[in-house]
Amino acid sequence: MAQPLDDSLSDIVRRLREDLEATEGRLRAVVANAPIVLFSIDQAGVFTLSEGKSLERLGLRPGEVVGRSVYDLYRDNPEIIASVQRALAGDTFTSVAEVAGLVYETHYAPLRDDRGITGVIGVATDVTEATRRAQSLAETGRMLRVLVEASPVPITALDVEGRVQLWNPAAERTFGWSAQEVLGLPYPLVPEGREEEFRQLLQEVVGNGATLEGVELRRRRKDGSSIDIALSAAPLLGDGDTVVGAMAVLVDISDAKRSEQALRESESKYRSIFDNVQDVFYQTEPGGAIVEVSPSVRQFGYSREQLIGSSVLDIYPDAEERAAFVKAVSARGEVADYEIKLKRGDGGTMVASVSAHVRRDASGDGAGPDRQPHHVHRDRHDGRGNGDRPQRRQRAERHRKHSGRYAAPRGGTRRLP
Repeated sequence: MAQPLDDSLSDIVRRLREDLEATEGRLRAVVANAPIVLFSIDQAGVFTLSEGKSLERLGLRPGEVVGRSVYDLYRDNPEIIASVQRALAGDTFTSVAEVAGLVYETHYAPLRDDRGITGVIGVATDVTEATRRAQSLAETGRMLRVLVEASPVPITALDVEGRVQLWNPAAERTFGWSAQEVLGLPYPLVPEGREEEFRQLLQEVVGNGATLEGVELRRRRKDGSSIDIALSAAPLLGDGDTVVGAMAVLVDISDAKRSEQALRESESKYRSIFDNVQDVFYQTEPGGAIVEVSPSVRQFGYSREQLIGSSVLDIYPDAEERAAFVKAVSARGEVADYEIKLKRGDGGTMVASVSAHVRRDASGDGAGPDRQPHHVHRDRHDGRGNGDRPQRRQRAERHRKHSGRYAAPRGGTRRLP
């Protein structure tokens, strides 16, 4: 009876041993291929275990350091020595240390038995890439903070509720509120009556993920005065690419708007002069096509619409006389009261006085007589050749100045005579 019982116990022990060995083998296989270092150190500081795939990055093989002292191997790394001593003293903790140019995050725990602490067990994970990414992000963040602080243009950030999270020094100078006065509070720039406009723009960015560029808005300063701005904004992303607010750049365009208004008024003023002047102004392209002519051309029997797009040669009966005129303008830079024959709209001819000047471009080059404004008035005397009466020269000079004012209308490339 005793023999069968002994055999059964032996079988149980054998199976348990086999299961234990199999489990240990699986555990070693996992540890050997895991991107970690698993180690244990006895109370004297001697390695009793060293496994894990990350040993390769340290130039070590599994078990290579077993039997060697941690105090000898890492005598030049006081952080590791201090961590081992802390764990031997009974602390469980996680620390980060650099080893051979790599960064490891290591969890330390004391090993205990009935007698007390017998050693240390640790699991080290290679966090080199994550640490470098974090350092790179931190450096980028520092650079961005410097740029935001130094920017001459106001930069602000709002949360999804429209509360101010960022207000750079340029915003302080431009709008009058200090950062301390607005951080954490509702956006202060919205004039009364434009709250819905602001809510819609904020929803476009934080709700729909839209990017805004150059949106022209009227806003207010701390002193109550108005300011025209061009708004560019984009969603501000947090963890997991969740939209947590909006970042905005606000460009003060008040001066530009005032200049634009002044230019419109000036253009309107001189357009009125152009439309009502008695003498005729016209301008051609290099090929000779008329691109602009004043309404006063009616006195010569033409309509403005009839001449624009036609060739200037159609109103000069004598091509040689026209060529001499072009040569004179090119040689002198300008001519005043140059007498020349022109065709009338009814087919007849008339003697007219033409004045023109060469306008210089940005490089100082002349654009040529066929790109310049001309003004024409009918010659009232019967002289032949180029009359130089003082009053006629004064009138030509006056018209030349008017034509210069029409040279660069807002927003276009066409020159108006």
